[in-house]
Amino acid sequence: MNIKNLEANYNFDGDILVIATVSKTEPVQDILDKFKPDKFDLFIKPKLRSLDANAKCWTLLKNLADKLETTDKDLYREFIRDHGAMQIIPIKDEAVDWLIKKWESTSKSGGWICENLGACRNTKGYSNIKCYFGTSVYDSKEMWIFLNWIIDACKDADVETLSPKELERLKIEIDKRK
Repeated sequence: MNIKNLEANYNFDGDILVIATVSKTEPVQDILDKFKPDKFDLFIKPKLRSLDANAKCWTLLKNLADKLETTDKDLYREFIRDHGAMQIIPIKDEAVDWLIKKWESTSKSGGWICENLGACRNTKGYSNIKCYFGTSVYDSKEMWIFLNWIIDACKDADVETLSPKELERLKIEIDKRK
């Protein structure tokens, strides 16, 4: 088996999600046999986040950013901080800068954000880091919820959103992917 790409990201529960890309010609059973699934649980499923929902998200962010005279990336980061999934991770003080650098370099869109909350109350030599996940790891339901926060903000700012028909089509597409 030839692995073309291997990625590791944290999911919402703080577990590590490992994604291996292999040739479409690789038989699935051969892949399962090589990973010896009897030693651990292995689930193979398609990526659930809708790229159409992601594209709509960025279009709406751009329109809203134009109205508010800011950038879509700054707005995206604001929405991630206000509504996105996050995990507080205690880490040794000497590793804080390393974690922040690694975490925030995970995405080009800037949605993987860290905030140093300061020293842990009960563990000397450790700091708590609030780590936000970018939408690249959102499943379809989470992406739909995130998109609705943006739609509501657009409506509040009198920025055109998606038509009811387009929203319904997108919702149906997302429901199919669950």
